[in-house]
Amino acid sequence: MKKVYKKNRKPCYLHGLLAIMAWSNPVFPQEDTNMANAANTETINSEAVTQAQQGNYDLAITRFKTVVSIQDQNVAATYNNLGYTFLLKKDYPNAIENFKKAIARNPVLVPSLANLGKALYETNQYKDAVFYGEKVIALNPPNAAVRVWLPDAYKKAAEKRMFELENLKDTNANTKKTDESIDPNAEALQNGKKPPSKIELAGLLETAWDHANKKLVWYGPHTTIPFPVTLSTDIWASPTIRISGEIKNPNMGVSLPYFITSEESLGIIFHSKKFFYGVGFYFSQANFTYDTVPKVGRFIQNSSFPARSDSKIGFIFGFQKEFSSFLFSIYPRQLFQDAAVGPQSIEFDRTLSKIEYRAVYPEKKGSFIPTHFELAAGLKTNEFFITEYTPATTGVTTGHYIGWYDLYIDMAFGKIKPRFDTVPMQFGLLMGSRFYFEDFNNTKPFVPGNGQGFAGIKAQLGKSGLILEPPAFKAVSLLIDVYFKQMFYSKMILMEKIGTEIPAPGQPANAFSAGLSVSYTF
Repeated sequence: MKKVYKKNRKPCYLHGLLAIMAWSNPVFPQEDTNMANAANTETINSEAVTQAQQGNYDLAITRFKTVVSIQDQNVAATYNNLGYTFLLKKDYPNAIENFKKAIARNPVLVPSLANLGKALYETNQYKDAVFYGEKVIALNPPNAAVRVWLPDAYKKAAEKRMFELENLKDTNANTKKTDESIDPNAEALQNGKKPPSKIELAGLLETAWDHANKKLVWYGPHTTIPFPVTLSTDIWASPTIRISGEIKNPNMGVSLPYFITSEESLGIIFHSKKFFYGVGFYFSQANFTYDTVPKVGRFIQNSSFPARSDSKIGFIFGFQKEFSSFLFSIYPRQLFQDAAVGPQSIEFDRTLSKIEYRAVYPEKKGSFIPTHFELAAGLKTNEFFITEYTPATTGVTTGHYIGWYDLYIDMAFGKIKPRFDTVPMQFGLLMGSRFYFEDFNNTKPFVPGNGQGFAGIKAQLGKSGLILEPPAFKAVSLLIDVYFKQMFYSKMILMEKIGTEIPAPGQPANAFSAGLSVSYTF
C-alpha cells in the first residue's frame, strides 16, 4: 500500500495577518464560519493521513476535502482583497480577474460577487453585472451596496440589447468578413446592399503670421462668409449608384491668391463589388479683384472683366476591396492654345487631379500596431491657367500659370463604429509637402504649354522638337494636420482639426488653422 505522508508545515504568520486583514476590511462585512476552522486544518490533515493508512479511504477523502475547502476559502479572501485594491485604482480588468478567481474558490462569497458585479457595471457589461447582482440578492437580500447600481444595470442591459438589435448588420453566410476588418461601404457592396449615405458640413478658421509686419493676418476667401465652409453630400441612390456633391468657398494656402470665390462639384459613380467608375462635373468661380500674390503683386492687368468661371467634366475610377482601395480622378485641362476672342477679355481654366491608395489594418493582438489602423498615401494637384487678351494697360496678350500639388500621408488610429454607452473616437495625423509653382506675364501664351504649363512642367516646340522645362517652383511648404473624430448617437460624427502650413525660409507667412465638421449618416 502506498503511504500517504503527513505534510510538515510551520506556522505562517503572514497568512494569519492576511486573514485578519480580510475580515477586518470593510470589504467583508460578514464573518465566514469556515475561517474559524483555519487553525484546525493541520489537525484535520493529520487525521486524514491516519485514516488513509488504516484503510478508511472514504473517511480520509472526506477529511482531505474539508482541508481543501477551508484553504480555498482563505485564498478566496486574499483574491477578493487583491481585486478590491485594483477596483480602488479603477483597474477594472485586473479587478474582474481576481474577483473571478475568488468566486471560483468560494462560489458563495458575497463580497466578491458584489464587487465583481460592480466592476462589470462600471465597464458597461450590464448583462453580466445583473447576473452577479442577482446572485448577491439571493444570498443576502438586504445587501445595500448592490441595490445602488442593480436597478440601473437592468435598465442599461435592456437598452444595450435594443441598441444591438437596431444596429445588427445582415451578413452573407458565404463571406468571412467582420465589421471590424472591413470598410462599411465595401461590406454593403459585397452583400448587394446600399451603403449608408452621408451629409457633412465643415468650417475652417485660418490665420497666418506675417513675418514682415510682425502680426497675425486673416487668411480667408473674399465672400459673404469670411472663412472657408464646405457642404458635401454622398447619396447612394441604389446599391450600385452613388451621387456625390460639394459646395464650398475654399482656402488656397499662404502662397496663392484668394481669387477663387466658390466651387461646386457633382459626381455620378457606378459601383460593382470591386470596381467603380463615373463622371464628375466641376464648377469654379473666380474674382480677379483679389489676385494679390505674396512677393509678386497683382498679376491680372485687365480690370474690365475681373470675374470669370470655369466648367469642367472629369473622370473618376478605382477599386475597393476588403482591406484596400484605390482612387483616381481627373478634371483635365482644356485651355491648351486659344485664339484671341477680343480686347480686354480673360480666359480662365482650371485642372484638378487626385491619386490615392488607402489600406486598412484590422486590430490584431500581438501586431505592430495593436489597434485598428488606416493608412492612405496620395497626390493632389490644383492648377490655374489664365490668359489676358490685349489688356487695356499694355495691349499685349499675356499668360499666367499658378498652382500647387500635394504629396501626403494620412494615418488614422481607431475605428469609428457604433458602441453602446461610450463615444467611439479616432485619432488622425495628416502630413504632406506642398509644391507651389507659377509663371506670370508670359507674352507667348499661344505656344502650347508656354506660360501655362502642366503639372509644374512647361513645354514648347523648338527647332529640335519638343522642349520640356523643369517645374517653375515658387515655394515648398510642410503641411501638418491633427484631427479627432467622435461618433454620437450611432449616426453623427464630429471632427475637430488643427493644422499648420510651414513654408520654406523666405516666404511671407506661416499659416495656422482650426476646423470643425459635423457629418450625419442615414
